[in-house]
Amino acid sequence: MRIPVLALLIAATTLSACSTRLNPLNWFGRSRVEAPRAEGTANPLIPERSSMFRRNREEVYLGIPVDQITALRAERNSGGAVLRIEARAATQGAFDVRVVKDKDAAPGTLSYTLKAVMPANRRVGPASSRGITAAKFISENELQEVRKIIVNGARNALSVTR
Repeated sequence: MRIPVLALLIAATTLSACSTRLNPLNWFGRSRVEAPRAEGTANPLIPERSSMFRRNREEVYLGIPVDQITALRAERNSGGAVLRIEARAATQGAFDVRVVKDKDAAPGTLSYTLKAVMPANRRVGPASSRGITAAKFISENELQEVRKIIVNGARNALSVTR
């Protein structure tokens, strides 16, 4: 067993020193200098169109306000507060739930709308299957002059005060 292994080791060492096609290091040939593509001044290492680079596109959110806000709590946290919202959608299958800040709030008030994307096949089921829970962190800087936080739904709104 030692003789075949020793012969294989000597053959591999000998072939690696040669500049023939039998040497595995020469199978792909030597590197050559080539002129760059003439497609402009773009960096060839950065892809021009890729699904990873969607920062410049504005996202269109298709959410609509949820039917009813059932509970609202503001819980103190380090660095701010967590706004915990429980709601009930009009139909089953609501997804991509977001707490969207309203722009036209009164001074000293933070106003949000709870929105969700509804599926195409709108099935109304029991109230327990339409429940939604969402949370929103509000920093201390945002809470400095705020006395009231309002969360709006399609049919009602709930508020908490400090």
